Amino acid sequence: MRNLLVCLVLLLSACTTDEAKLANRLLPTVVELVTIDDNFTFCSGVAYSPTRVITSKHCIREDRPYKIRDSKYQLYDVTFTKKSSITDAAVLHIPSANLPSAVVSSADTLEIGDPIMVVGHPRGAFSYTVSFGRISHLTDLLNGIDHPIFSHTAPIYFGMSGGPIFNMRGEIVGITRSFIQGAVMIGIPIDDVKELMND
Repeated sequence: MRNLLVCLVLLLSACTTDEAKLANRLLPTVVELVTIDDNFTFCSGVAYSPTRVITSKHCIREDRPYKIRDSKYQLYDVTFTKKSSITDAAVLHIPSANLPSAVVSSADTLEIGDPIMVVGHPRGAFSYTVSFGRISHLTDLLNGIDHPIFSHTAPIYFGMSGGPIFNMRGEIVGITRSFIQGAVMIGIPIDDVKELMND
């Protein structure tokens, strides 16, 4: 049943057995950031250790208290947040959790045309949405963005910010940042947040 659900949300790609297996293996590593007041999903994140999650810095606001929700719908308090000073990323510390975690790789080996997979939670309406695409551009600068990024063709939607971008080995190579005018999908290279993750 879960394979069928994953197939239904695969975008811009035929659902192959290998892709479905990869998606199902990695779904438990992806979490939701939900508001305390109304349990609304506003961003995504990915566990890279049992007690730590990486997400987008722009998701974290002092006026929006939140919790982390895992794939079993267990809620966790975030006890400490560290924000990057150089890119749109933040690390969340969750000592009470024991989350399935994904392997961190490098974006340095990415080339234009490489296939990738994105997982996230579009506003909570379609939790664990999976989309496939390819790296479309690699750049160090973009007007209005002062840190390295890359673009890709895997569709993303509001609520997927902070979610993981995986290579086809199931390793984290980037974090979903945003999209530009609904057309250009932007990712943050995971290499630019490793120091934050390891601190």
